[in-house]
Amino acid sequence: MKKEDTDFLFKSKKHGRLCREQAYRIINNACRKAGIKYAVRTHTLRKTFGYWLYLQFKDVAMLQKIFNHSSPSTTLIYIGISQDNIDAVYNNFEI
Repeated sequence: MKKEDTDFLFKSKKHGRLCREQAYRIINNACRKAGIKYAVRTHTLRKTFGYWLYLQFKDVAMLQKIFNHSSPSTTLIYIGISQDNIDAVYNNFEI
């Protein structure tokens, strides 16, 4: 696959970047076809990406950099990781 084929997740007919509104329409159309009834926005994908990357690698510093956040706590709040989640990890840790 050529590099230019992987530059964008969604391409326009002219092979350029889609505007945010068009990406939103594509995503919501796919969600409706899949039977998802709640609103899924382009930002939903960004936050979901962050959540799953965190679960896989536990690298808050990398996510903070990716999202351009000012602090790790901001990033954790953004992706929906609460202090309860963190406490549960500590409580279930065994040596």
